[in-house]
Amino acid sequence: MNVNFEMALQYINLGSYEKAEKELRTAIDAETEKGNLSVAAEYRCVLGELLVNIGRKRDANKELKQVVQYCKETGNLKKQLEIAEELLKPRK
Repeated sequence: MNVNFEMALQYINLGSYEKAEKELRTAIDAETEKGNLSVAAEYRCVLGELLVNIGRKRDANKELKQVVQYCKETGNLKKQLEIAEELLKPRK
């Protein structure tokens, strides 16, 4: 597991969402650079969920749409696809 991702989870638990977002973005970039696109998509899903939870729906949608696109193109990460699609649904 990526150290930045682990740090992000700790920051989320502590309520330090800005720091968590920074660590998640660093983890996504690192995994993307290594060609670990599946892992990057998993982390991006967590980022999208975090952004939804802190009220940044527009930013979240950008991340979650990338997760959906990756999942549909590859047929991988069915759980992340479900999460992303659910979070993208308009709230009533």
